[in-house]
Order: sequence, then C-alpha cells, then structure tokens
Amino acid sequence: YPTIQLQGWSGPALVQVFVANETTDPRLHMFYQVCLVSAKSNRGCSELVYGYTTVVQVPFTPNTEDRVMSVDSVGLVKLRNSDVERRMASLSEEQQEKLSQNMGNGGRSSQRPS
Repeated sequence: YPTIQLQGWSGPALVQVFVANETTDPRLHMFYQVCLVSAKSNRGCSELVYGYTTVVQVPFTPNTEDRVMSVDSVGLVKLRNSDVERRMASLSEEQQEKLSQNMGNGGRSSQRPS
C-alpha cells in the first residue's frame, strides 16, 4: 500500500484522495475514480462526491513517531464508457473541446511550462 509522511505539522489532519491526470496543470481524470475499500484501518474514512469526482477522506492517524501512515482504504475504479459519455454530455462545448485536446495528447497538457 502507498504510505504518506506528514512533515511540519503535529496536529490532526485529513487526507483527501482523488484521481487526476499527470500534467503541469493537474486535471481530474475522466476514466478513473477512487473508492473506499473495506479495511480494518478505515475507521473514520468517508467517500464524498463533488460534481462528478469521488473523493475519499482519510483521517491522518500515523502509527509511529515519524508520522508515516499506510493508505490501505482507497481503491481505483475504471468507469464504464456509458458513464463517461453521460459525463461528457453534461459538459459545455468549451469544456469538451479542452478535454478532447488533452486526451489527444495522451492526457498531457498541450501547453509547455515557461
């Protein structure tokens, strides 16, 4: 499982997990979503939906003094094509055009960093 280490903060924290494209300007991924997976350590975890994006919230409860936490309560789901098409139909033409351009570049932004 992936692990997270929190540095520079000693209080409680809440980790929010979602799926985004790997670009200079991260964008939400159209074909994958996160989901909450049943595990012994997922007490207090919740799954929220913002628009078309699923977010899993995990309370940061590290097991050791080095503030490392294993994230074993988050899964990855590939959406059905019909769900993606329904989502696309609800987007404006401008949003659809931007998304099509990004998908044509393998999910990468066509803009180069300065």
